[in-house]
Amino acid sequence: MRLLGLVRLACAGFLLAVSSPVVAQTPANCPNPSAVHRTPSPQRIAAMQTMRQACAADEAQFCAGVPAQCGQRRQCMMSHAAQLSATCAGAMQNLRATR
Repeated sequence: MRLLGLVRLACAGFLLAVSSPVVAQTPANCPNPSAVHRTPSPQRIAAMQTMRQACAADEAQFCAGVPAQCGQRRQCMMSHAAQLSATCAGAMQNLRATR
């Protein structure tokens, strides 16, 4: 009798998993798919906007073909840190200071 209950429970769990829609899909190659994303402060939002503007030319030069998923473009920019313009490097440093 107990085995029958376990089988029913397993079947119900399987059917629920198969039939329920996936709420958020994370690509399997993301380094940290379970990272908690907090709402950024107004200072951080301003620093991000400044960095995007300051680094647009550098990003186009060094990372144009890199997808923006899972932090790949950020990793590309960091791999070219020594080659970035002074304006971009300064904006990235300011962004880090807002953490």
